Amino acid sequence: MTTDATDHAPAFDGVRIVDATEGVGGPYVAMLLAEQGADVVKVEGPGGDPLRGTPAFHVLNRGKRGVVLDLDTAGGRDELRRLIADADVFLYDWPLGRDAEIGFDAATLRALHPRLIVGYLPAYGSDGPYADLPADEALVQAVSGAADAQFRYGAQPAFINIPIAGYAQGVVGAGAVAASLYARTQTGRGDAFELSQVAAIFATQTVAYVRASGVQRLAGRAGPRGGIPTYRLVQASDDWLFAGALTPGFWASMAVAIGLEDCLVDPRFAGAPMGIADMDARRELAERIDEAFTHRTRDEWLQILEDAGVPRAPVLSREEFVHDPQVLHNEMLVDVDVPGIGATKQMGLPVTLRDTPGRVGMALTPGPFPAREGEPRTDVGAGDRGAFVDRKYPLEGVTIVDLSGFIAGANGSMMLADMGANVIKVESLDGDGWRTSGLAFLGSNRGKRSVCIDLKRAEGRALLLDMVERADVVMDNYRAGVMDRLGIGYEALRARNPRIIHCSVTGYGPTGPYAHLPGFDPLFQARSGLMRAQGEPGGEPVYLQISLCDYATALTAAYGVMAALVARERTGRGNRVETSLMNSAFTVQAGEFVFYDGRPADPPGGRDLAGRHALYRVYGASDGYLRIACTMAAHADALCAAIGVSLPAGDALTHPVEGEFASAIAERLATHDLAHWQRELRARGVPAAPCTAVAAIFDDEHLNANGLWWDFEHPTWGAVRQSGAVVRWREMSQQIERRAPLLGEHSAECLRELGVADARVAELMAAGVVR
Repeated sequence: MTTDATDHAPAFDGVRIVDATEGVGGPYVAMLLAEQGADVVKVEGPGGDPLRGTPAFHVLNRGKRGVVLDLDTAGGRDELRRLIADADVFLYDWPLGRDAEIGFDAATLRALHPRLIVGYLPAYGSDGPYADLPADEALVQAVSGAADAQFRYGAQPAFINIPIAGYAQGVVGAGAVAASLYARTQTGRGDAFELSQVAAIFATQTVAYVRASGVQRLAGRAGPRGGIPTYRLVQASDDWLFAGALTPGFWASMAVAIGLEDCLVDPRFAGAPMGIADMDARRELAERIDEAFTHRTRDEWLQILEDAGVPRAPVLSREEFVHDPQVLHNEMLVDVDVPGIGATKQMGLPVTLRDTPGRVGMALTPGPFPAREGEPRTDVGAGDRGAFVDRKYPLEGVTIVDLSGFIAGANGSMMLADMGANVIKVESLDGDGWRTSGLAFLGSNRGKRSVCIDLKRAEGRALLLDMVERADVVMDNYRAGVMDRLGIGYEALRARNPRIIHCSVTGYGPTGPYAHLPGFDPLFQARSGLMRAQGEPGGEPVYLQISLCDYATALTAAYGVMAALVARERTGRGNRVETSLMNSAFTVQAGEFVFYDGRPADPPGGRDLAGRHALYRVYGASDGYLRIACTMAAHADALCAAIGVSLPAGDALTHPVEGEFASAIAERLATHDLAHWQRELRARGVPAAPCTAVAAIFDDEHLNANGLWWDFEHPTWGAVRQSGAVVRWREMSQQIERRAPLLGEHSAECLRELGVADARVAELMAAGVVR
């Protein structure tokens, strides 16, 4: 098949997906693919998706066509087989063993359809002691360690007030499908993969889940305002803001701006922002900063800090955020008409592919689903239809020149390295600023090789452009406009290599009123309503420990690159991929950012939020914490019978999270250990799981059973264990083989591979252009 140079159809044009998932994670995978052109058929049972009737359903299932099938009947199973026979991708999240029971397991389907990609999206993974638990967001937070890691005042693990596991599974899963589709263009065959919600949480904790020779990243907990005195929530005289002085330079500017110049020369505060070892000194600095901010209003401080060049953001509600001028400029609020509801406002596209643009789909609509004519357009480049080609990694053979750093940039290229890409990390002579974070750097740069080039010099920029000629992708997270000012922007890259894909990650977007501002994750947590929604209504906001906006940006960027690689197989051209932390604040609140008349309110947050109600919250056992997740009356009956507590009058599922009923449950659960209650509650069908403690997470039985850790020896840190493969393919695998590089460790090696002559390498090193 020849490529059509005028074809600007979306990346997954011609791809058909059968989506037999429900809830948040699986439907989000399919929706993100639909927005880049896939034709998605949503399969629901006679009872419908449990999320139906909620605001989130309308977002997570837009752009799809729907059909109701009873898979307990032969007719329903026959119709599903017909749909799968005409599909490129089949997604399901049924309880463990259900697929084999009704004849839709991956081995059976792929034997019938070798080109089919099958994605299994369970909650906990197919191995380990919790594999057969009912899918539930709170239980996933507990099992994954996210509940215990969350910032809080007390010892009891917290409940994160949005479905972080589902949203993470959605973005990582969309990337896994895109990687599989790209691999199929090279091999001619499909594959099957598993991505659990627990594993997806791991993809958002890579810089936290690192241990080296007994030293853990999450050795202690910060309060819900943040643990770095200069980088935390502060209260002005009238409202809250986030002060983002994360670097020594930003701290120096902020200290002067708020009248604390003396703190810069006080030896007790040496090492600020992140290097104050004495906890009493940290507390004192935090108290002095807090006191300084009480003397002016929030608007005054926002202007003062902006004038000083210090990152900062107001703490807003979601309703306030959607009127932000940068949000409107980025077109992140769009109109979608929903039958039975009418006009709604929903989030826009989180990632843009300029050459093959996607589009927001209509509300979920009924079929029909006519059979496709001809072969899928995504198969261009697969070669002889009868000859399959083996491939170890999905992105094997793809070369990426990586100019990014910190989390929002570097984790995207790390995900692509995990998928098998050859990632060459280009650093300044001083190195990525994230290196100063110690172990966290390992969690953002696995799988890469390091080349040091001085891009401030013309010779360095010329060398970079030479590298681009043999690359497939360039990634950066510079502030908007920096690449163009250096003469290495997209047009310059494309002039040297028309097939190059350039992925640009920014804080606020490539253009717009805030495009020039620096961006860090908590600034967008604050602006977007995340902190307000997690905190006490009308009271103190709460900083989320997981850098959700950072990670969502990185994972969305990786997904965008893989989508662009698929598109390039059809068009023969490169692409410009754009995403931002501003947009990703919507990505991790997709179901919350939908507005219409009569919309029900989101569940309230709370200080050290324990859960939703008395039967859906965390409790202390004698040796740890237990998450209870009762969602049906039968669960309530079984729990009360198991622990010997009287069921209260009325609907037990509406009793408050703190009250007499909750106190009675707490008193009983405290009398025995976790093992006792797990046996008792599981025997009676009560959804419950222990909260995996941060201190024990690296040795947890379930996490180890699902292969979520990677062990290696580091020349500086010694024995290291960090988060590992999150996607489990049947035939391919993730490439978890290379530790994060030392600074400039591979400069000569990588330049030679990219065709730079030895003499020129030596000359550039002698001149100080290359380290």
